[in-house]
Amino acid sequence: MNSFIVQHLFYICSSLVIGALSLLMPWYYSLLLIILLITNILLFIKFQYGLYILLFLVPVAGRTVGFAISAPWNLVFRDGGPINQISVFLPFVILTFLGFILAKWAKIRKFPENPLKIAFALLLFYAAFSLLWAPNFKHSLFQLMILASNMAIYIIAYKTITDKKMHKKVMWCFLLSGIFYCLIAIILYMLESDIMVKSYILFDDILLNLKIRTSSVTPKGFIRRATLLANPNESAFIFNLFISIAVGLFFIVKNKFKQILLAFIIAILISISLLTMSRGGAVALTIMGFFIFGTIRKTRKHFFLFSALFLFSLVVIYKSEFFVLNEILFSKQNSTRIATTINTSNLKSGELVGLTSRLEFWEAGFNSMKNSPFFGLGAGAGNFKYYTLVNHSHNIYLSFIFDFGIVGVVFLFSIAMFVIKGFSAIVKNQSSYFQLMSIAFLSGFVSIGIHGLVDFEYNSPIIWLYAGLAMSTINFAKQEISSKGAT
Repeated sequence: MNSFIVQHLFYICSSLVIGALSLLMPWYYSLLLIILLITNILLFIKFQYGLYILLFLVPVAGRTVGFAISAPWNLVFRDGGPINQISVFLPFVILTFLGFILAKWAKIRKFPENPLKIAFALLLFYAAFSLLWAPNFKHSLFQLMILASNMAIYIIAYKTITDKKMHKKVMWCFLLSGIFYCLIAIILYMLESDIMVKSYILFDDILLNLKIRTSSVTPKGFIRRATLLANPNESAFIFNLFISIAVGLFFIVKNKFKQILLAFIIAILISISLLTMSRGGAVALTIMGFFIFGTIRKTRKHFFLFSALFLFSLVVIYKSEFFVLNEILFSKQNSTRIATTINTSNLKSGELVGLTSRLEFWEAGFNSMKNSPFFGLGAGAGNFKYYTLVNHSHNIYLSFIFDFGIVGVVFLFSIAMFVIKGFSAIVKNQSSYFQLMSIAFLSGFVSIGIHGLVDFEYNSPIIWLYAGLAMSTINFAKQEISSKGAT
């Protein structure tokens, strides 16, 4: 019965389309519905395609290109942008997850067990329970939906990959996504100074918002920070994750041409990451490099030599790209963000940047928890808006604690223990594809952990996508080690 429904899903969905189009609606809504349902049919029949789509769309930040609710209860950023904004990939997440549920229901194939399913279930339950004391129920309900969507992204990434062949396809597709966003960053960087802001009304209180920053020099004369379709800090964060995958593939491939190609891709990704001028991103990139050289067996013996060469390369790339920008493109000297330091006038003028401002955010967050130290402030990073001048805590760890209290601490501990146990087993075994790629993903976790000390929050979709891919890889590596030990 289950397999019959799956096999004839096309005809079922076609009937739904005919029925929907028989209703009175504008032609453009009908066209949108047709496209959506065709995609629906495709992802229901072959939900694996959804993962490849998400690899390209998840790096697009929701507040850059996304759907926004314009209702009065929706909080806004300092620049007027709404906090409760849905990323463009959410419809694909829903369709792909429904396709996965159908495939599991029909028992088309066996799916790996999620070792963190209990932790996920408890976190989602507690997030829903925290609505009881949320300062703004509608806002927190919206953020709960985003959390559920992120968990669906994790499940899709974790359970879709079935074998080594498919894993390689996913890794190269993810890297191709990084190359695509490099091109986007370069194109946006070289455009004239402007911020493209457009809103299109789709339904009552629902808008499609576009806010894309361009230009290489700001009106104040500073060199503009490079971005993909996200802000510069997010861009550096995402580029570092692309770099971790490229490095893993570099140590695995045997073909010289592929090694040269990957080395070139790594250099380009590093250049764009540095051009974002994200201080947290630069530190995370550096420590991630140290981790790779100290962990991978091929480089461990010459750790200090490789680390010194890596630091030297970062400095050369940084100096070279700004020499080209100042001396060749602009023909004059312009200041850079990394070359300047924060001062009191910046804070007085409302430019909340740097570690000093982070300390103010965190102090305000802890002060707000005095009345609820164990239960937290409620679901949703935007709850931080009620207590400070920013939309989130600028710290992944504290965002868990501020929102969920002791439950957030327990969830973080369970994740950390799983990763540490997996790492301790894999670092001793570096003889296979999955084992080396696991180390590459662990280096990405190092980057997330370092950059997450001063920016971001747990409800960032790219973190959940990357974690799903990483846990899938580590699971395959642990299976290899277990089977080897059994023999």
